[in-house]
Amino acid sequence: MGNDILEIRAYVADMIAADRAILSPVLAQVRSGSADPFPHSRWLLERLAHTLDAHIHELTEHLTRLGGTAHTRKQPAETLATELMSAAAPSLNAATLARLLRNYYTALGLAQTAALMLETNARAHGYSSTAAMATRHREELGTILAGIRELLPAAIKEEVGRVEVHS
Repeated sequence: MGNDILEIRAYVADMIAADRAILSPVLAQVRSGSADPFPHSRWLLERLAHTLDAHIHELTEHLTRLGGTAHTRKQPAETLATELMSAAAPSLNAATLARLLRNYYTALGLAQTAALMLETNARAHGYSSTAAMATRHREELGTILAGIRELLPAAIKEEVGRVEVHS
């Protein structure tokens, strides 16, 4: 067993950490009911929570099959995407729907990039099942990102309408 398996395990563990960092505020947002007046946004947040939970479960099982644990990390540092995700996670929830959607869009973009990194490294090292899983996760996140792109214009328009202009 060479360094390649250690690298793949670290990427899988980083994906788990990134998905968990996003999932926690998404679940808090869904539970808070702040998206309830916006049924499409609420549905998208619930779908995101379900998708992330499924990804975490599958990644954890996959990591176990690779002989690692969820606490496996790259030795000197995590991937850039995971470091950015960990730094950004506390600010994912926002006061307005538009800001919330923009924050999740950014976080999911990072998660999608992390999945692409895992996919690329898995292919390079010959781990085809890991690459296939990462490809599917990247595509599923892409679908949610497209949903957010569709919701953002209306949310921004509503946010702009609430801005008070003082003279």
